[in-house]
Amino acid sequence: MGDKIAFKIGERTFGIDIEAVHKILEVDRVFFIPGQSGFVNGMVSLMGEPVTVIDCRKALGAPEDASSGTPHKIIVIRDRNRMVGLDIDGGALSFIWKEKIKNAHAFLGSPEDMSEGTPRFTNGMIDVEQSRQGEPPEGAQPLQGVELIDLAAVFEETKKILSEQ
Repeated sequence: MGDKIAFKIGERTFGIDIEAVHKILEVDRVFFIPGQSGFVNGMVSLMGEPVTVIDCRKALGAPEDASSGTPHKIIVIRDRNRMVGLDIDGGALSFIWKEKIKNAHAFLGSPEDMSEGTPRFTNGMIDVEQSRQGEPPEGAQPLQGVELIDLAAVFEETKKILSEQ
């Protein structure tokens, strides 16, 4: 298990393998795609190349946030020759070094089998050590749960949504 990049949406923290991250953008505007549906939020240009952007709040089942909006922070992920942007609103990013990962738990079953509270675009969870030096203070939570985003599922569902338009 390698290093991760993490972000919060609502009260939940999500992680992505750092190797899949192509670029991180901050843009004022995501351009509308006629007929867009589902969690597709629009598109941005990355050095002249169009990148479909998905709304992580919708895709991950998080509630709408009145403070969300501009600027948009977009994590561009790449898988072979495909790129998708993950719009995390203006959320802060953090890094999780592989040495801080203490436990990994896989979600079993297909996305259709997932319970109501588990988004279909996560495929596991890791526990991350919170303390920077030594032991955490008494009463502190030493581990934080981070849901891992299933990038293959994100790419496939995005492709499916775009092909229906």
